[in-house]
Parts: sequence; C-alpha cells; structure tokens
Amino acid sequence: MQPTTTTWEKLKQFAIILIPILVTQLSLSAITFFVHQYVRKVQFSRFGRRSDSYKHLDSSSDRP
Repeated sequence: MQPTTTTWEKLKQFAIILIPILVTQLSLSAITFFVHQYVRKVQFSRFGRRSDSYKHLDSSSDRP
C-alpha cells in the first residue's frame, strides 16, 4: 500500500522547485534594472542630455 501524500506535502515539493527559480528571475531582473540605470547615468554624464551618436536624428539641428 502506497503512502498518501497530502496537499501540504505536494505544495512543499512544488515550492522547493519553484522558489529558487523565482529568486533567480527576480535577481536577474534587479541586476538588469540597476545596470540599465547606471549605463544611462554614465551616458548622460559623458555626453550631456543627448549622446553625440543621436544628434543626426535631431530635426531641430537642421534649422538654420
């Protein structure tokens, strides 16, 4: 006769698998967010409000 597993035991087994995956995803999302913020800060501090590589897209610079 097989031992019956309760709902609580099934949830614990599911959580053992799911929680590390969720923690990893949240960590990667947080790292991506902060790296993106840092890169934006560095770009603005080096090039002012707009980077030199985007000046050709500025339509106001075409005016005399």
